[in-house]
Amino acid sequence: MKTRIEIRLFFLVGLILTLGLAACTSDAETPEAESPQTEIVEESEATSAPEGGAAEVTESEGDLYYGPADGGTGSIVIDATDACTLLTQEQVAAAFGKDVVEVSVDTQTIGAGCEYKFDSEGDTQVQVTIYEGDAAKHYFAGIVQAAQESCDAMLEKFFDIEFLAAPDSGQDVSGLSLGDLYTTYVGTLGNCMFVQNATRSEVGDNVVTAETIYLNWSSNVAVLGDERVVEFTYQEPIPDEVNAELQAGTDRDSFYALAQPYRDTILAGYTESLIALLEEATGQ
Repeated sequence: MKTRIEIRLFFLVGLILTLGLAACTSDAETPEAESPQTEIVEESEATSAPEGGAAEVTESEGDLYYGPADGGTGSIVIDATDACTLLTQEQVAAAFGKDVVEVSVDTQTIGAGCEYKFDSEGDTQVQVTIYEGDAAKHYFAGIVQAAQESCDAMLEKFFDIEFLAAPDSGQDVSGLSLGDLYTTYVGTLGNCMFVQNATRSEVGDNVVTAETIYLNWSSNVAVLGDERVVEFTYQEPIPDEVNAELQAGTDRDSFYALAQPYRDTILAGYTESLIALLEEATGQ
């Protein structure tokens, strides 16, 4: 059985072994990446849609340009403290059309977590995580801080067991928004792997999504707040034939070009399933 940390470490080993995909793989070829700036999208941009059509989903490749809502009437609030109470095993199974073989509390994450596993190893699963408090703020701030140095420094931070056990970024995080830190963190990942982000204001003013492809692939839906972030994640291994195709990407642009169709045809669908689960969990 793999814990979330073991899954993360497996994922990160792949980052190191896969050549040429991260922007930092060759300092001689690419300047050191800077931390992306988080910019809040004005409501008129995020919700504008063609007449008679659905609300537009604003997307980006890698860099984030959205932030948590500032208390708008369309914000979603999740007060639960136990992540396993938000969804039932049956709801998760129905959303993804496969049996859930195990539901367990995830004690290996920064926050209160719950795992709904579709296989005994946990390689394919839905995770619900509630991030709150200074530990979560230090975690995201520390990763972003390391990423300002390089992708290698970010990976080293991920491997730092002491940091994972008791995150301390060395910063004063008391006045920082956890939602802002989370979105900056996800945007930072886009410097080193395929990440596509979107605001989902038609679901909630403070709902954002991200699809990630890098050795494994995943879809994320997060409900943002200044002091709490609730994240819904679906992850599974990349099929061997797809992984072989992705290895042809020798730099960030070519990898994004190869990964984009899979995001559009597969991961976007997983994101919609997670949004449906979020709406069930919040009674929408």
